[in-house]
Amino acid sequence: MLKTKKNLFPQRRSMRRSHRLGRLKVRMQTKMQQMVRIKQLLNHREDEYKPQDVPTSDCGSSSHEDEPCHETVVDPSVLEETGDPGVEGAEVSCLPNNSYHHKQEVQDSGSERLTAEIKDEHADCAHDSPEHLDEDGDCEDQDCSLPKLQALYNTATEENILLHEKISLLQQKTEILENLLAHNSEKAKTGHQVLEENYSLKVKMILLMEHVRELEMKALKMTALQIRYEDCMCENAKLKDQNSELEQRVWSLESRMNIFPDFQDQQISLMDEISRMREENGKLSELFGELERQYETLSAVHPEEEDLLDLTSQLEVKVQAASDLEDCCEEFEKHNTKLRRAVTELQDKSQTLNETTQAHR
Repeated sequence: MLKTKKNLFPQRRSMRRSHRLGRLKVRMQTKMQQMVRIKQLLNHREDEYKPQDVPTSDCGSSSHEDEPCHETVVDPSVLEETGDPGVEGAEVSCLPNNSYHHKQEVQDSGSERLTAEIKDEHADCAHDSPEHLDEDGDCEDQDCSLPKLQALYNTATEENILLHEKISLLQQKTEILENLLAHNSEKAKTGHQVLEENYSLKVKMILLMEHVRELEMKALKMTALQIRYEDCMCENAKLKDQNSELEQRVWSLESRMNIFPDFQDQQISLMDEISRMREENGKLSELFGELERQYETLSAVHPEEEDLLDLTSQLEVKVQAASDLEDCCEEFEKHNTKLRRAVTELQDKSQTLNETTQAHR
């Protein structure tokens, strides 16, 4: 809306200027018509005054009355009718001095010529016969009207010149205003284009700001992911160290577990030996009972003492060996119990290690 108003102001001014020019042209036409009428009246009066004689006293008075006609008089009503007296005063002041003085000289020369003709007519009137004395009153009235007509003619010519000058100035101003309008229209177009470019640039800036915000959010997410990645890398390194330690422990436990079958084989062999030794002990106890019975029978029969001593020594050796075997069996049983406990503990530890490794994986 502001743009349209700004564009309408110079258009309205140009319209006002054109209306003023039209009014001035109409006034010029009316003034020209008035001047033509005044010229016709002057010519008619000159034709009437040529055959008449006027006294010298009247001619002197008329010449004195004609002298003020050399002065240029401007009617202020014409300036007030234009509607802009300040502008018109400025327009008159803007005219070059030489042209204005030249026009004044032309007007003065025209007025002098008219006054000279009037003086000649008055001189002819003075040389006429006294039979024309009755017409002196009419001549005096007409002489009084001639300066008025001359003054009106001068004012009309001056107003006509001023109006011509005003029209030229107004035409110049209209040309300047048209140039200003074209320049302002170009400026308005450029301003509109600049506003459109600014709007498009603002839209692009908003889109870029949104893209920058998205990139900032992505950068923050990337930094958070980088931190988490570094933490995970540290945790993975720690877990690798723990896994290596656990693997070493598992290898050690597996190496220990490989020893258990040997212990089991040894235990089985020891149990077999213990059972065999128990069987031998049972047999030896039976033999010892038989020997005691034989000794009793032999003691009754009185056998030889040497054979009995040999048999007793052999029996004592076997009994000692059997007691030693029993002691060994007891020690083996104690050792087997300790080994079983160690095996169970190792199995528990291996199970816990397997669970922890699975949890880490």
